[in-house]
Amino acid sequence: MWERKKSENNNKDQQAKNAWLLIIGVFIVILAVLFFGRAYWQKQEASFIDEKQLFEQISDLKGQIDELQKNISKKEEPVKLPERTAITKEIMPKIINCDEEDLYKIPENVDRADKTVVYLNQDKKISFDVPFNESWGTKDYKLNPYDEIKKDGITTGLDFGLSSIFHPGDVATECDWVRQYSLEFLPAQTITKALAEISKLSTKPEKKDINGYSVIEYKTENDLFGSPATYLVVRVLDKTASYEFKQVIEPWISSMPNFENLENIVKTLKPLE
Repeated sequence: MWERKKSENNNKDQQAKNAWLLIIGVFIVILAVLFFGRAYWQKQEASFIDEKQLFEQISDLKGQIDELQKNISKKEEPVKLPERTAITKEIMPKIINCDEEDLYKIPENVDRADKTVVYLNQDKKISFDVPFNESWGTKDYKLNPYDEIKKDGITTGLDFGLSSIFHPGDVATECDWVRQYSLEFLPAQTITKALAEISKLSTKPEKKDINGYSVIEYKTENDLFGSPATYLVVRVLDKTASYEFKQVIEPWISSMPNFENLENIVKTLKPLE
């Protein structure tokens, strides 16, 4: 009897113990669900924030790229020069006065040549590259790439290069325009005859071979609108003609340039078929 009662009491204790264990287990499960659930949602929220930030960064970067492309497009647009009237060197003094007021209105343009224009002469059967810059000229007038010089309907040469204004002495009301380079067509000559002729004009002519041509380089001084001026000259000797390229040296230049510019022009000289 006592043993049976003791067994019943043990069963009741075991059931109570199991109940407490079940309650504790359920409580632990609830805590685990709360803990891991919170961590999961925090991770999801962080992921959502990261995606949002990434989207904002991509949008900002796209905006910067679009702005950069616009700036590049603006830089690539060619500079539009104002419309100007084409004018020859011979007509310039007749249209453009030399008084101080007019000179003040004409900005001196000494930009370097930034391209070349091919000159063709079918009569002489030659071509060469003429240095040019679209901006050469004055505020209202632009220069042609070159101006042919004709006498009795026959082309005797041409002027090309940038143009400068020259005053004889200090007289501001008298002036003329001169282009930096010129070409004169001459009869064919032997090297001996050409050297003999040039030796009367210059003390140190120099013979060279450039682009398959025999050439003579020399310096000379001539009167230019009442003032002395120095010229660099390259005479090219061909079978049927001679071509004398000249470069006028402005008197205000402190150091004398060399023949490089003229030699580069001669290097482009080609016979026409």
